Order: sequence, then structure tokens, then C-alpha cells
Amino acid sequence: MTSPKYDAEFRITERDWLRVQLDLYSLKHRGTEFATSFEVKSAEVICNIHTTSIENMRRVKKSKEEHERFYLGWAKSQRSAFADIICQFPTLSKVFDPDRNLTININDDSGKGAVTVCTIRGGEIQSHFYAGDLI
Repeated sequence: MTSPKYDAEFRITERDWLRVQLDLYSLKHRGTEFATSFEVKSAEVICNIHTTSIENMRRVKKSKEEHERFYLGWAKSQRSAFADIICQFPTLSKVFDPDRNLTININDDSGKGAVTVCTIRGGEIQSHFYAGDLI
């Protein structure tokens, strides 16, 4: 008995493969207190960092500057990971620059629904909501 032959072609684009690689990275590095996800848009990639650590930092009354230092460190780590992945793609590596086309959202995900507390692009904080400002 012979195996059936299939003539259908399956094509995957660099953009599709980038999504797969970013999803695999996210799954591989997922933890109970820190997880990432990526959205590939036409001219931008959005990295969402979900963490429960922000609530802990609030509890011990870390300053806004200390929060920002953590956020920039997390963003630097994800920007580096993205750069390592994107350099594998001949065409997309010319389109997506980690400093220009990667937006990182830091989300407080401490059980009450995720809230974006900081947005970083190109290593610079674009917006930052600090709960201490409300007190």
C-alpha cells in the first residue's frame, strides 16, 4: 500500500515565521510572575510584558524612579531578545528596527485585570502611570 501524495503547496512568509518565533520565545520564557506576548503589525511590533511584580513594588513603597529603572531593565531585555530573533530574517530585519519599531507595554497583572502602567519605545519611557501619584 502506498501513501497518498499531496500536491498542495504550503507557503509561509517571513512575517508569519516571525510571529511563530516570537510566540515560541514567549512560551519558553513564561513564568508565574512575568510573561510576554508580541503583536506583529504592519510597521510595528508590540511587546506586552505582564507582571505581578509591580504590586509588590508598590507594597514596599518603591519610588517612581525605582519603578522606571525596573521597567527600563525589563524593556532592554525584551528589546535584546527581539533583536536576536529579527536578525534571522533577511527582509524583516531591514523593516523592523528594535529601537524604532518596537513598542513595549509594561502591564500590571496582579489579578484584577491587566493595566498598562508604562510604554517604552527606543529605550525611552513614553508614558508612565505611577499609582503613588494618586496618593
